[in-house]
Amino acid sequence: LNANAIAGTLEITNKGDGSIDLADLLINYYFTKDGGSMVFDCYHAAINSSSGSYTALTDDIDGTFTSCTGEDRDTCLTISFGDGTLDEGDTLTISFSCHRSDWQKMDLSNDWSHKSVENIEIII
Repeated sequence: LNANAIAGTLEITNKGDGSIDLADLLINYYFTKDGGSMVFDCYHAAINSSSGSYTALTDDIDGTFTSCTGEDRDTCLTISFGDGTLDEGDTLTISFSCHRSDWQKMDLSNDWSHKSVENIEIII
């Protein structure tokens, strides 16, 4: 499977008994870089509260790339958040992509996190 970007939308719902400080939340996506320098884009991020309110977060999202080792990975994209709180029952939605700076195709078939949503790590 080849594509010029790794892209997706993640939804994270707080099913716990308390609030989550978004500054403490990290999402790790593991992949094989296939050369070149990488770029992160956040297209949309927001909290949809259980009470029906909407809080835009798109400008408060960062993506950083670090080297790593393991099965079908040499790079980790870590998505982090600025200020905000994910209260009980609220859902955080983030639509993102990462791509090579020259937009050359990447082989997604050898990417750890692309193989299964369970291979995307959420750290609180």
